Amino acid sequence: ERPRPCPPIDALPPKLSVTAVETLVRDAYAIYARQILKLEQAMMRVSSDTKIIANSEFVRFEIQQYYDTPPERVQVVYNGYKPRPVKDGTREEMRRKLGVEDREILLLFTGTGWDRKGLQFAIEAAHQMRAERVKLFVAGKGKPAAGWEKAATFLGPVEDMISLYEAADIF
Repeated sequence: ERPRPCPPIDALPPKLSVTAVETLVRDAYAIYARQILKLEQAMMRVSSDTKIIANSEFVRFEIQQYYDTPPERVQVVYNGYKPRPVKDGTREEMRRKLGVEDREILLLFTGTGWDRKGLQFAIEAAHQMRAERVKLFVAGKGKPAAGWEKAATFLGPVEDMISLYEAADIF
């Protein structure tokens, strides 16, 4: 099946309904996604000699499973992180800003792609530990699912992640 091209912008009527715009955007994205998928398939196929870098064992496993890629072609290179020195008192200051008392446990979940990364499991774990005074904080972009706002504090994007990690008991 050949994807139909998006019309040039000057060929569009001057006024489009929201539905028409949504359809154009969806169609354009579908074409883009199919092209990316074809590129991925070409790079990952068994006959290709392209070396592949995955950022985790899980991603390596997925590549090997979905594309039948030989293991010797996929190398894991973990994301790098070089922490800067933390000033004394940073932990206490950040916990105070977040409203977390000394006797409470700060559980930190970071990143985007919450469904894929398992935020629902962190919420369930925090809920099971409520008797132990656990507070769950989520740093990163995303839209909380219904009911999640009661289970966690959503911070949005955070500039000073180092201090946030320093304040956390579990992350």
